[in-house]
Amino acid sequence: YLVARRQVDRDRLVSAVEASIDKEAQLARWRDWQGDPKVSVAIPLNATDAEPGRIYNFLPMAAEMPSPLAGHIDAPFYATIDRRRANFDLPLNAFLLDEVADTAVQAALELKSMPDVAFRNAVFDLAAWNPKDLDRLERVCAGRELDWRDLELVPEAGGKDLWCSFQSAYVWEEKGYRLLRVRRLIKAGI
Repeated sequence: YLVARRQVDRDRLVSAVEASIDKEAQLARWRDWQGDPKVSVAIPLNATDAEPGRIYNFLPMAAEMPSPLAGHIDAPFYATIDRRRANFDLPLNAFLLDEVADTAVQAALELKSMPDVAFRNAVFDLAAWNPKDLDRLERVCAGRELDWRDLELVPEAGGKDLWCSFQSAYVWEEKGYRLLRVRRLIKAGI
């Protein structure tokens, strides 16, 4: 696994806690947070391990709470007492999920510049989230003055240094074609 981890700004965390207290009164105890809050993303380097990703709150949450990407995420989410479920509409959890998304985008951008071809799929897995979370990625990227749709984080077939954007990417289905195969298209320069 490739793990990207970062510390969360304590003041922003406390603001998210304050915004959540009227919905979850027990969070008042979190005003006195001890330690350094962190979020992390773990992406398998072996594609066969990519599915399904899990959400962790120190321990894994229920399998019905899948990760928004093809990997695992961990953050101090406010969860049910058994830590199996969390309400991601709660401002604290939404903030932490935004921090995870920002961590994933930053890691994808940094990893893309590394020459090791083994990281190509990890770059894509870090940036390709569940469609219901695309607004989160767009918001995080806008905060970095980037447009998520234009980020060239999709590895192209045909070369280790070829990338395209999510907006211009497509998957060629070979099923039913005898002559139009991906290898031939690459060879032809299409």
